Amino acid sequence: MGNLLNTPITTKDTEGGLGNGLEFRYAGMQGWRIEMEDSYVAELKPAGLPPSCSLFAVFHGHGGRMAADLASENVVEQLANIMKTDVFPAGKAENADPNKIGKAMRDAFMNLDQKISDVFEKNPNPNGCTALITPTHIIVASTGDSRCVTAKAGHTVAMSFDHKHTNVRGWSATRRNKTHAILGANR
Repeated sequence: MGNLLNTPITTKDTEGGLGNGLEFRYAGMQGWRIEMEDSYVAELKPAGLPPSCSLFAVFHGHGGRMAADLASENVVEQLANIMKTDVFPAGKAENADPNKIGKAMRDAFMNLDQKISDVFEKNPNPNGCTALITPTHIIVASTGDSRCVTAKAGHTVAMSFDHKHTNVRGWSATRRNKTHAILGANR
């Protein structure tokens, strides 16, 4: 069957945690693919960012896990390097401009995309969704078919949309540097 199994692997790997005023859960399933192609990051206090920030990301390899793994292994460092100047006044997230954070995330992901492209001969295309949470905002960067949702008062809230050719808004955003930001959700 090529890149697919005859029957799906439906075992789910789950993980979760508490901290920084947040509770998170992750569930991953291999499905029909020959290997698990997803990789994730759940950092309640990511190194190099203010301690009141948290970072969550999911990357999908689209044809292989290596690009997704490379993205998840380097995303925190890329974000910290870009954000260390001019984004967090006095090293604190409380008064940070969410527009500056969104631009810094875009720049960090462009750098990460280049780093991944330098490793692979063919375009590895690791799609993903990343949420940086500060005490006052949730800033989301997404590309491809990964989605970000949050739960508030027992309800889910969509924080991203699919970047597919069938979604005009999503396709336009994908062609404009692969990222977008959704701002202003309260913790």
